[in-house]
Amino acid sequence: MHNYLSHAELGAALRTPDLSDPATSIAGEPHAVALLLEELLTALGAAWNIPQRVHRLSPLVSTRDNYDRLGYSPAA
Repeated sequence: MHNYLSHAELGAALRTPDLSDPATSIAGEPHAVALLLEELLTALGAAWNIPQRVHRLSPLVSTRDNYDRLGYSPAA
């Protein structure tokens, strides 16, 4: 049996801020997740001598990507 999000649930999920995005701030300061990501990117970039590139994609994923490709059984 499929259990889909209602329109209200989907809207609420899409309004949830991306805390890894430095543009998302709390009281004018980046969230701790954004600070951690920046530290990680800086450290890896320095260690591997590579440029940083962040791609922010849609948070919506298919059932196939979210469950099937991760090895979950259909009964899960």
